[in-house]
Amino acid sequence: MPEAARHQSSAQPYSLQRARGYSWPPFEQGNLKAVRHGVHSQRIISAKTAEVREELIAQCPWVVELDLVTVELYCRAAARHYLLHDYFMGVAEGTFEAAPSKDRPLTGVAAMPAYLLAEMSAAAGKAGKYGHQLGLSLLGWVELVKRLGWERSVEIGLVPASLAERR
Repeated sequence: MPEAARHQSSAQPYSLQRARGYSWPPFEQGNLKAVRHGVHSQRIISAKTAEVREELIAQCPWVVELDLVTVELYCRAAARHYLLHDYFMGVAEGTFEAAPSKDRPLTGVAAMPAYLLAEMSAAAGKAGKYGHQLGLSLLGWVELVKRLGWERSVEIGLVPASLAERR
């Protein structure tokens, strides 16, 4: 029976017919079943960005006085990096499975697709660049102090908590 004739003769529209007897639950708002790492989901990126922003402002309160666009760019890049890093570590440890591929295993370091490693590296690079502009690195802090004229107001012992740990 030709495909067009089969569609015309059925009582239900083609989109409502079961495929080979399979049935699926109806789509639910907020469904996360297909999400692997969340880097391509605007909703997940936005939620992680808000977490990063909250932690950044708590640890480095001076960033609210700086360029808020750079703060947002840093938070989004860091959020992407954290999501991919968590996914990569989960796949490497066997907690998560990578997308099936015939030339890669499902878990382990070899399971991670090269394009996701490149995305993780790019996100880390962007976060580093914007973090430097916000004074989150030692050299970036020194440049920020000079650029904003904070030299006279910064005392010798005043180093941001996030940088003091690195010394």
